[in-house]
Amino acid sequence: MEKSLFKKTIIFTLIVFFSCHNKEHNSEKIVDVNYEIIDSNINYPVFLQKLVKFYGKHFKVLDSNNIVWINGDTIELQTNPSKTSNELFNNPDIKDQFNTKYPTGKVIIPKDSCFDPGRIRNEDFFCRMYGYSKDEVYDNLDTLNWMGKQVIKVSKINGCIDSLKKINKEVMLLPDSIKEFLNPSAGCFNFRNIAGTERLSCHSFGIAIDINVKYSNYWRWNKGPYKYRNKIPYNIVEIFEKYGFIWGGNWYYYDTMHFEFRPELI
Repeated sequence: MEKSLFKKTIIFTLIVFFSCHNKEHNSEKIVDVNYEIIDSNINYPVFLQKLVKFYGKHFKVLDSNNIVWINGDTIELQTNPSKTSNELFNNPDIKDQFNTKYPTGKVIIPKDSCFDPGRIRNEDFFCRMYGYSKDEVYDNLDTLNWMGKQVIKVSKINGCIDSLKKINKEVMLLPDSIKEFLNPSAGCFNFRNIAGTERLSCHSFGIAIDINVKYSNYWRWNKGPYKYRNKIPYNIVEIFEKYGFIWGGNWYYYDTMHFEFRPELI
């Protein structure tokens, strides 16, 4: 009876197995952590716990700084903890994605030019999950009827489309005066680089959506000195964040129409 109750109340699954190597190497302990819950008694860094919670079905945890992807590739989570701002954006490690804490709650005006939580992305990390090419990504897209008026393509991987469906359902209940900020969408899947860079946009993976461009502000559209601008009501942002989407309006280099599926950051 006690064993049965224990099985019902357990909140994590931890499977430990040993990978055997040749005689010149010792066996390495690989921890395969249930992707929903991490064992809080194991001293994993918080950022790794978040990665495992949302993406852990794609890899196994080797130790606190190494993961093994399902194809057998071992990747360090951080190779160089001392990077310049330019290096963080152009050649980040996976851990660097957590360099700046994403703020939830009331909209703030970013004042630090390095305050761009979520804009630091390890491209290989996302390509391994969503696809390296347009065709690979496209094979894992599904359609969503946005606001009942527009069909968009969204990734099925990691529950992205499921979250956006919930968002779609809630924003449909907003007053018409608020809904006009959302419709039509300026797009979701679009395999392309971020403007002015050689880095893939999250739109390339089908995990980002731009809302109505008519009410949007984008730092590159500024004429003259930098000035933060935003027209998007907070109740829209709040619904997106509730389901794991971060908002580009929380960046110093703001893009207020942009939302991307990054539940590990919230």
